[in-house]
Amino acid sequence: MKKTTLPLLFLTGILFLMIPYNLYAFSQATHLYIADHVFQDSVEKNDLYYGSFGPDIVFFMRHPEKWLSAFEDTHYDFVDLRPFASTPAQGAFANGWFTHNERDSWGADHFAHVDPGYVVNKAKELTGLPADFAHLAIEVAVDVMLRDNDDPQLGNKLLSALQRHSLQDRNLLIDLFVTEEQKTDRLTLILAQLNFRQIMVQYARALSLPDPDNKEAIAKWGAMLARKLYRANIPSSTLLNYLLDAIDLVKDDYKETVDAAIQGMKDNLK
Repeated sequence: MKKTTLPLLFLTGILFLMIPYNLYAFSQATHLYIADHVFQDSVEKNDLYYGSFGPDIVFFMRHPEKWLSAFEDTHYDFVDLRPFASTPAQGAFANGWFTHNERDSWGADHFAHVDPGYVVNKAKELTGLPADFAHLAIEVAVDVMLRDNDDPQLGNKLLSALQRHSLQDRNLLIDLFVTEEQKTDRLTLILAQLNFRQIMVQYARALSLPDPDNKEAIAKWGAMLARKLYRANIPSSTLLNYLLDAIDLVKDDYKETVDAAIQGMKDNLK
């Protein structure tokens, strides 16, 4: 495997998805893929998909001090939203949310981080890189492999979920976290969703392109984020090499890992 040497500016500046590695596990498209296969009969697909990665909106808050327990509330102290859903769209969203959590042994994030800790272990093999960036590269690499080899529509599904999910999904989160539990305020939650959507729509469009255009587009997207967020000029070619190294690490066993997570959730539902 080719090793990529990254400039110090990259190591200290860019976040490949803007999220610390210890607060993140599978990436959005992988969460979507898992939920799609666990709840195959779901009718409200966009809401199911959006729910599958919905907990991660908390990493995109513009004012995180206004929801200090956000990660615990959506991941470690996972709340099953299904009893609170009152419409078919909310029910699908709650099913997707159900698959995400890090607390329970069958949850997708728990599987990626702890049992067997696939993403964490793979990231350690990207030597010479900070753990957070290596972790994120592995997540994106799994997204790309699923898109290229298993579901050519994965990027389009992600884009559709971001753009077409029901506003009832947001209402469900507001009812629980704002009105009932008073964990945060309405504006903080809405702005987190909007910020998340703006960033991830661009990622979804890049992921949806045919190979190898998708990889190059993801690298350009990362370079754009570096300029926009950190005023750092990082060549997209550097980011592309970084991503290709991560793909080389996951290409032989990513599917086995994702399939095991799907089966674990199906077994739990039984």
